[in-house]
Amino acid sequence: METKKELYKDLKTCIELSEFITALGNPKRVEIVCLLKDGPKNVSMISKTLNIPQSSISIHLNNLRHMGWVKKEKKGREVFYKISNKKIISLLENLSRQFLIIKKRR
Repeated sequence: METKKELYKDLKTCIELSEFITALGNPKRVEIVCLLKDGPKNVSMISKTLNIPQSSISIHLNNLRHMGWVKKEKKGREVFYKISNKKIISLLENLSRQFLIIKKRR
């Protein structure tokens, strides 16, 4: 039988996981993460590639950074964003593969 402390820990983990996954609840944020898989980019580069206004990109990047998906790195006057952890790329690739499998079975 689980103690209240263990149950709370599991619930807390579920809540944190939910918040982490919520970052992918917006298609534009998914596009940004997929683009950053290829390496660091600044807001201008992301904006031009995805044809999204820089102000919107900045908002999405702040959300992704807050949720732990990306981190920023200053190089001189420019700020570049990159995937915060290589395991995130692996997670995204696995999620994509599983999604395609599930989609075929619908």
